[in-house]
Amino acid sequence: MQTKDLFNAIFAAAAQDSTLIAWAAGAFANPLKFYRGLPSELFPNMDDDTPFVVFGDPYARRAAESRDIEFGFECWMGLSSSTYTDPGTDETTAPEGSDLIMDGIALLRAAVHGALPNNVVIRQVEEYHDTMGSGSEAHGFLAFELAQHLRIGIGQTPMS
Repeated sequence: MQTKDLFNAIFAAAAQDSTLIAWAAGAFANPLKFYRGLPSELFPNMDDDTPFVVFGDPYARRAAESRDIEFGFECWMGLSSSTYTDPGTDETTAPEGSDLIMDGIALLRAAVHGALPNNVVIRQVEEYHDTMGSGSEAHGFLAFELAQHLRIGIGQTPMS
């Protein structure tokens, strides 16, 4: 499988994931926007472009002695939750958006998982949430490491 084909399929499936889209529609005034491989100067603006998901450029690793092809990419999610109130009580507080960003990242992770072909698995996912931004900003991050296991005589060789 070519890196481009796998990445394009995952991106398209996530951008059309009905659960993720419905969650955003129910929580925000604007629809969820999806971006792909943006240079830093074009990164979405937290004031104007939320909610959004950015897929970073993918990578692949192949080795002659391995039957696995490794793929990876990163995703960022940005939310603004200024219309939500603090879910805490007198004794506890939580930044606005903390539950929302964790929900959104979980749905994005599930959308990517659901988009994988049968012969590709998730080896590892790094997940990060941040509500320490300015005002009502909430940020989320996912780094995916995927693997395609090749069988002898089936498909391509690791170095192809």
